[in-house]
Amino acid sequence: MTTPFAMHTDRQPLVEGDRTASVSFYRFLQNLFQAAGGGGQTASITVGTSPYVYTAASTGQVIVQGGTVSKIEFSRDAGTTFLDTGVTQGMFLLNAQDQLKVTYSVKPTMTWVPK
Repeated sequence: MTTPFAMHTDRQPLVEGDRTASVSFYRFLQNLFQAAGGGGQTASITVGTSPYVYTAASTGQVIVQGGTVSKIEFSRDAGTTFLDTGVTQGMFLLNAQDQLKVTYSVKPTMTWVPK
């Protein structure tokens, strides 16, 4: 019995003129997803002077670790209101245009993890 929503990795034939090739349907969807901006690679964030405000270009997570951080705040209204997260390191889910403000005396490491 087949699961109705299972991802199939069966290779499907493609025919172009007199040439025949095969492609994995799963690989096709994965490439399409990545071309649309999803599933990209992690990237180091160059942390500026304190307090540093990071604005997310797309949905993903920011990891803040190390350094001497005294406060991490979150804003979803273009920086009009910042809410204290109550923690000084961790992983924070951000939507496009959300902001994370990090106040520190020793610069932390920040990493962007796209959705």
